[in-house]
Amino acid sequence: MVPPPPDHEPEASGRLHGDIISLHPYLGYVYNPAFSDKLFDKSVNDFGFYSSTLPTTPAYRSNDFVLCITGGSVAAHLVASSEEQMIARLEATEQLRNTNVRITTISQGGYKQPQQLLGVMYFLSRGADYDAVINIDGVNEAVWYVDNDVNNNIDPSYPYGWSWHARRDNEASRQIVKTLNKQAEIRAQTAGFLIQSHLYYTATGIAAANWVRLWTARRDTALQQQALKVAKRDNHASFSQTGVHDLNSGTAITNSVAGAVKLWQRSSLEMHNYLSGRKTLYIHILQPNQYWHSSLSRSVISGSHLRGESIYGSVLPKCIGPFREAGRALSSRGVPFYDMSAFFASYSQDVYVDDCCHFDKQANHDLANAVVDILLSHLGGENL
Repeated sequence: MVPPPPDHEPEASGRLHGDIISLHPYLGYVYNPAFSDKLFDKSVNDFGFYSSTLPTTPAYRSNDFVLCITGGSVAAHLVASSEEQMIARLEATEQLRNTNVRITTISQGGYKQPQQLLGVMYFLSRGADYDAVINIDGVNEAVWYVDNDVNNNIDPSYPYGWSWHARRDNEASRQIVKTLNKQAEIRAQTAGFLIQSHLYYTATGIAAANWVRLWTARRDTALQQQALKVAKRDNHASFSQTGVHDLNSGTAITNSVAGAVKLWQRSSLEMHNYLSGRKTLYIHILQPNQYWHSSLSRSVISGSHLRGESIYGSVLPKCIGPFREAGRALSSRGVPFYDMSAFFASYSQDVYVDDCCHFDKQANHDLANAVVDILLSHLGGENL
């Protein structure tokens, strides 16, 4: 076994110093639990997710109700911003009035299928016992599948950024990863300062946070491209970085989109089939996004939140039709599927806070309330 580098010496608590993002043998990557950043006042738990309830949580008592929300960063933001609100609403309802509701999450920035499928299976194998699983996804499945496939010659089913997550075996790549981690720390520190100074949701605070996000995001993209160049220079990328690459490589985006839709649809169906066998409710939600057609009147979206030249702007408009069609097919096979891609369509103000996918705290609360409504519509006395 190769020993860890010196900056990964364990603390007395058993947590590790070092990279903000840590590789995980089954999930791809998680946040390092030693990372001190908070998301909507939520800290990273011992498994690397932003929730106060661990994803291994079983139902300790007969009146426990454990809800797991999985997906990418939008799912993570929903839980971090609205966990207590959702619990309060659920425990006040007729269906769950006498229960102890707990919400956990298996969600990370960039997570895409089959990470949700594998994550749920992994934590169930570790003793978790969920009464319901809600999967909120769609954007990462489209964008990062296509990016892996068409742009980076990586197995499109592999996790987001895998070429540089896995490339830690030479000094140039280690320095790139170190810089990426530092930029994530800059974003976290900026958000932390703005929250503590009560500026985070003011016009000034939002503008400052957006400037930092855009500046670091552009540098992230340049660094990731540099990592790929390093890999190609060093006898091209290794199998551990690329996997068995799909035959769509180098073809039109539309062909790659078809592959993304199939993987997304199959993964959701497998989650539904397996969880149904456990008598666990599974709900699949197609997330809102500013680049989906009809997601929100473009006249009210800030120009800094809608960049047509970005990978989101170039890929997502081509995907909404096929993803909606695949969602309808899931419904026809018994999957409780909900197309919420146009959830913010009637809003008269911009709810987005960056140029990829995230929205403000009130919009998160609104979406959380809608998710609770959907969950309650499936809960009857026999489900408890």
